[in-house]
Amino acid sequence: MALLGPPTITFCENNLPGVLAQPANSLSSFAIAAVGLALWRASSTNLQRWLCTTAIVTGVGSGLYHASYTYLGQILDNAGMFLLAAVLVLARTRHLRPVPVIGLAAAALGSMLLAVELTGKNPNSFLFGGMLFVAICYELSLRKATSWYWGALAAFGTGLFVWWLDLSGAWCDPATFHLVNGHAIWHLLNAGAIALLWRHYAPK
Repeated sequence: MALLGPPTITFCENNLPGVLAQPANSLSSFAIAAVGLALWRASSTNLQRWLCTTAIVTGVGSGLYHASYTYLGQILDNAGMFLLAAVLVLARTRHLRPVPVIGLAAAALGSMLLAVELTGKNPNSFLFGGMLFVAICYELSLRKATSWYWGALAAFGTGLFVWWLDLSGAWCDPATFHLVNGHAIWHLLNAGAIALLWRHYAPK
C-alpha cells in the first residue's frame, strides 16, 4: 500500500478539495483530543493521565486521517485506537507502564498492517473490538463497574451503532454530510465515553 495513497476503509462523507478532505469527520475527531487535554490537568492518578494521553493521540490521529484521507493517516488513526485499547486492557494490572502499553498497541497495529499487505483487507475493527471486549470482561469480572463505567459503555455502544449505519450506508448522504454524519457522531460519543471513563477511574 502506498502511504500517501487512499486508505483501505471508506466512510460515508465525500472528500472535498483543500486541507480538510472530510470536514465533519476530521473536526469531530479533535473533540476526543480536546477532552483529553481538558482533563489532563485535573488527573490525579497514573491511569487517568494514561487515558488522557491516549485520548489526545487518538483524536489527533483520527483528525489527520480524515483530513488527509490517506493510508498513512489511517495508520495514525489505528495507532491511537490500539494505544487506547491497550491502556484499557492493562488498566487494572500492575503493568500500566510504557513498555507493556506501547508493546501491546504495536503488536495490534503490526498485525493489522500485515493483514492489509497480505489480503488487502483491514481487520482493525475486529482487533480493536476484541481488545475492548477483553478490557470490558476483565473490568466486569473484578466487579469494579460504576455508574460512570456503564454510562461510558452506553455512549460507546450507541456510537458503535451509528458508526455501523454510516459505514454500511444505511444512513448516508455523501454530498451533504459535511456538518454532521454517523461517523462524526461516533467521534463525539467516544469523547463523552472517555470523560465518563476518566471519572470512573478517579480515586474512590
